[in-house]
Amino acid sequence: MRDFSLVHIGTEVRERKGDFNKIVSLMLDSTYYDALEERNEHHQRKNEDMFSNFTDEEMMYYYVHQRKHIRKDRERKENTKTEYVRIMLQFYQYAVESESFLRQDIDNYIEETIFKNLRPWHIRNYQTYLSTVLLGKGGKPYSPATLDAKMTILKSFMKWLHEIKYIQYPLHKEILSTSLSEQEIPNRDLYYHEVKQLLDYYKDHPINYGLLTMLVMTGLRVQEIAKAS
Repeated sequence: MRDFSLVHIGTEVRERKGDFNKIVSLMLDSTYYDALEERNEHHQRKNEDMFSNFTDEEMMYYYVHQRKHIRKDRERKENTKTEYVRIMLQFYQYAVESESFLRQDIDNYIEETIFKNLRPWHIRNYQTYLSTVLLGKGGKPYSPATLDAKMTILKSFMKWLHEIKYIQYPLHKEILSTSLSEQEIPNRDLYYHEVKQLLDYYKDHPINYGLLTMLVMTGLRVQEIAKAS
């Protein structure tokens, strides 16, 4: 059951092997989900705790791909999964790089896991790091909206880990609020005069004009049209 590529993610992150985008692609491959579900079913049949022998990497993977609705079209979209994976891997990478510190910082360190060794102050430290690190646009700190999105996903993941008893501490409760004020919410509305300017500009370009008109009339997204067959 363990002979698939997920078990190597921790090593790749720890030793910085390979490209971050390749690790993201691996985490987005749903091929391994059924194998994890089989292991969970095996635990249930033996009245054992679910996820009892899962790795941190498998927990992230399962959380992203877990099925919550009988209809596949109601599950998380690929764009959403990609965002989840990137945010969770960023946190995981930060935690892995702090492993030597964790070993000295807590008693009774648990081998072969990072998440189970985290304590409330580690989460607070990560949030401070994320709010000040210069990884946003233009080499600046993350915008309030980006920071809120990252911490919302991480909080949800930490809450789930605690609820299914993979971790002991309710780490999600340590995450400070990142809610946005009305002024901080990005305005992505496209107004009538802006649409008219676009259409007028491309009125003599049949392809662009046609595509823009389709977007305006149908409300479809650019990606939906680009991938349409």
